[in-house]
Amino acid sequence: MSKDLFSLDGDVAIVTGAGRGIGSGMGRVLSQAGASVVCAARRTHEIEQVAREISEAGTARPRQRSAAGIRTHGGDDGGHEPE
Repeated sequence: MSKDLFSLDGDVAIVTGAGRGIGSGMGRVLSQAGASVVCAARRTHEIEQVAREISEAGTARPRQRSAAGIRTHGGDDGGHEPE
């Protein structure tokens, strides 16, 4: 099977829950397939770290792309970031 079958070169992937666990892993895999990744989650420090790690790994691999972290939340938390 060809690796190009799963090429995401030029695509953008938005991954919710990307701060840890499965979401973090999916962000990394999608980036390795060539997608630029938007990491979305509620905890800013987690998504910034994951996005930074994906971007830093991308500088070592020509096919891997960059990532950005975006804080998201669908409920009313009084404007406070969760712990």
